[in-house]
Amino acid sequence: MASTVQIDKLLATVIQLKASDLHISVGQPPVVRHHGRMRRLEAKILDNDDTTALMKAIQANQLDAVVILHRRGASLDRTNRSGVSARQMAAQKNDLSLNEALNISR
Repeated sequence: MASTVQIDKLLATVIQLKASDLHISVGQPPVVRHHGRMRRLEAKILDNDDTTALMKAIQANQLDAVVILHRRGASLDRTNRSGVSARQMAAQKNDLSLNEALNISR
C-alpha cells in the first residue's frame, strides 16, 4: 500500500511545534511556518493521485477551470487521500477571486 499523508498527524505536528501555518501542495513536502521561517516536514510528497481535478485547478491558480469544474458538480468537500478537501485548499490560498467563485467565506 502506498504511503499517504494524514492531515490529522500534520495538524498535530503544527500544534506540537506551535507553528502558525501549514502549507500543502502537490509535488512538495508539507511545510510549516515556525518562528517566522518556513520549515519542511519529513512526510510524503503529495502526488497527482492525492488530488482531484478541482484540487489540481485550485493549486495551479486556473480560476476558469475551477469555475467550470465547480459549476459541473465537482465537490468542494471530497477529500484526497490526505484528508484535505478542495474547500480547504482554496481557503488556504486566501485568494478573494477564488473564494468568491466557489462561494467560500473566510
